[in-house]
Amino acid sequence: MKKNRDVFKYLSFLICMFILTGCDKSTEERNKAIAEAHQARAELARIQITLHQAQSERDQLEETVAELLEKLKNTEGTTQVLEELKSQITELTEQRDAAVERARQAQLAVEKLQQELKEKIEQIQKLESLNEDLHATISQLQDQLQEQETVAEEYFEDTNEWLQ
Repeated sequence: MKKNRDVFKYLSFLICMFILTGCDKSTEERNKAIAEAHQARAELARIQITLHQAQSERDQLEETVAELLEKLKNTEGTTQVLEELKSQITELTEQRDAAVERARQAQLAVEKLQQELKEKIEQIQKLESLNEDLHATISQLQDQLQEQETVAEEYFEDTNEWLQ
């Protein structure tokens, strides 16, 4: 901004110099100096317009840079949140996989226990069948023993009678 003011001062000074130096010279030189001064003024006006546009663009760029910096800060925060979410997803996935494995192991244990229970029930049924057979055999043996005792008593009685 200061450079532009300095340029403007120098151009004004040059214009004044042309005008003042042109007073002593002929009309043709004076007209030429006036034309150059007008050209210098026009050039100065164009420079001022360009300067104004450049300053406006610079201001817009500064605003854009500020907005981009703010977005970058938000993006960095978002990136951190995304990383945390990815970490949580990984942890939850591991927990889910571990739970699935525990459920599979529990299912295998239940199936094993069911098989063992089935085998125990079969063994109990066999034992009950054997127990019933044993009771039947005992009952038969007791009946036979009773018969044998009866026969033996009769034999002893007959033998005692015969011996007497």
